[in-house]
Amino acid sequence: MTTRAGSIIFLASFALAVSAVGQQPQGGPESGDLFALSLDELMNVAITATLSKQPVQKTPASITVVSGETIRSRGYTTIKQVMRDVRGFNDLADSNEDTAGVRGVFTSTNNKYLVMINSHRMNDLTLGRYDLDALIGMGAVERIEFLRGAASSIYGAGALVGAINVITRKDYEGAELSYRIGENNYHKLEFSRGFRLDDAHVLINLVYLDADGEDIWQPARLDHSKNQEGYVNVGRHPNNWAFNVVATSEKSVLTARAEHRQRGTPRLPGGTPGFFDYEAEPIKARWEDTRFFLDYKRTIDLGSNSSLVIIPSFHYSDMDNTSFLLESAEVVEPHGKMVGETATENRFQLKMIYRKELSDALNLTAGTDHLYTKFSDGKTYAAGLTPGQPWTVGPEGSFFPDDEWLMGGYYVQAIWQASSTLEATVNVRYDTFQSQADSRVTSKAAVVYSPGQKFVSKLIYAESYMSPMWQHKHSGNPSFSANPNLDSETFQGFNWITHYNPGEGKVFTLDLFRNEVKDLINSTATSYANSGNITVWGLEVAYDALVSERLKYGASLSYVDPEMGESSSGLVASGKIKSISPLTARYYLSYRPTDGHQVQLIGRWGDRAVMNDNAFDNSLVSVDAHHALDLRYNYQAASKLYFSVFVDNVFDEAYEIGGSKRPMPQPGRLWGLRMSWRF
Repeated sequence: MTTRAGSIIFLASFALAVSAVGQQPQGGPESGDLFALSLDELMNVAITATLSKQPVQKTPASITVVSGETIRSRGYTTIKQVMRDVRGFNDLADSNEDTAGVRGVFTSTNNKYLVMINSHRMNDLTLGRYDLDALIGMGAVERIEFLRGAASSIYGAGALVGAINVITRKDYEGAELSYRIGENNYHKLEFSRGFRLDDAHVLINLVYLDADGEDIWQPARLDHSKNQEGYVNVGRHPNNWAFNVVATSEKSVLTARAEHRQRGTPRLPGGTPGFFDYEAEPIKARWEDTRFFLDYKRTIDLGSNSSLVIIPSFHYSDMDNTSFLLESAEVVEPHGKMVGETATENRFQLKMIYRKELSDALNLTAGTDHLYTKFSDGKTYAAGLTPGQPWTVGPEGSFFPDDEWLMGGYYVQAIWQASSTLEATVNVRYDTFQSQADSRVTSKAAVVYSPGQKFVSKLIYAESYMSPMWQHKHSGNPSFSANPNLDSETFQGFNWITHYNPGEGKVFTLDLFRNEVKDLINSTATSYANSGNITVWGLEVAYDALVSERLKYGASLSYVDPEMGESSSGLVASGKIKSISPLTARYYLSYRPTDGHQVQLIGRWGDRAVMNDNAFDNSLVSVDAHHALDLRYNYQAASKLYFSVFVDNVFDEAYEIGGSKRPMPQPGRLWGLRMSWRF
């Protein structure tokens, strides 16, 4: 039996067994027409900006909430897929991973924004990242909150330019088993089960993905080793899985998650001088990461309108990275030329949050946030660095020595309802990093003005801080050498946001911002470096309309422009930010012609960008403008049986996006079919 078949059979058997636990008649808050639309999606609540529930429009931040219903109906599997359709996020790629910029701030890896699940930190402390292409298990998701801008004054290091918070379902009762197939041997099986157990709600979710990815033809001029045409691969994810369990009661939440992710790499020239046949390579270039976390949140009422929230958590990660293929085995016999690394991280975190309602108009929040991390098993991999060198695993400590890192954070936040129309929020946080970086204070101040139901205006100033991560200062990998002289990254941003609600489910949003980022840390050819400073101002305009229960549509336009005199030459060229489209448009339409049928169109357009091309002596090249349209059709065939058809890039447009190596080719038209059974 193949690994794929065995995994699918196991998951199906597990789903049937668990579906019997807590079995209840269908009903509850999420029963009924799966495709029904409501105004709630336009007027959702968010917690990421202030650690308390607030309507999105009155939250003191630029934030977008994408509901679980939208995520599942569109067939999103990863955070990156959702992010492509959220304003303010720039679609980027590296030779080894999917990345994203935020409002014009380029990132060579995913460590400039904080990713959380139920407010639990997913970013590691080795390099500070969490992969955007990680398999989440969207059947467990109630919503995902995307915050644009600084969030360090609440969450500490890592939330430099934004924060993403995946919130799981709390009230779902029922079970669903889905199976999705697609081109390039794409197979995804997912099971979700929600039920009441005494006074608690329990959610179980298990998802498995196996995909060969899309081979995209490339011309011979991009192959510096053999000068032969070849292919690069996008989307190879063999044997990925995730398991989520969430138990919620009135005063506590227990979240447990295990995940294993693997992707084939590298994916384009710049990561390796020439093309290669993945299956023919004796050593498979891959990025592999196995994680587990346990997070417990307990709320204790203290009386007198006050409470204490205690959140202990444990997070384990085991990274096994053989992704840096420098030459194929055809060029450097017998194993190819490759370097890599492995490391283990055990992280303990304790957060304590005290809330006090000082008066009807004034709320105080104060908290502590301590992270203790144990780094171990840091070893390097190498093959072919010298003639005939076999696959070699370095000694303990060759990547970095076993060590410990203790970080501490202390913050306070005040929310003052000055009048019925004016609310002010101020927070300050102090973080310590031992000898890894200097201690730092970050702050945020915001005013929200809402004179009536139709109009909300917000003015925000926020700061962020990102200390160098452990690998930045301690790496023994010769391709990514440590730099003990790195400065910390800093962010200062101003944001003015206006929402106008003319009625009948319509919302206009105008979002103006100016962000200044200094000492950005990115990888260079051989080491980590502070790549420079950038100042960006921009404008985002959005319109969303819920015309009826059957029709919803919307669009957004995002524009970013660097201040050339305030930005480093390595980050800008020709009046543009390197690798990032200065103008991006997004649109969507959801229509239910009859009960049980839903058609969705989701599109995005990116203007021409410029970037350096590592495949051609770092010369400046253009990344052409592009347009991609996706189609979704959902059909309720019976009371419990649903079918979905997914078509990505309907017009089969060949296009590229910016990145850290060279323009990254994107897949052509891809189709998928999903069958779901709700019981």
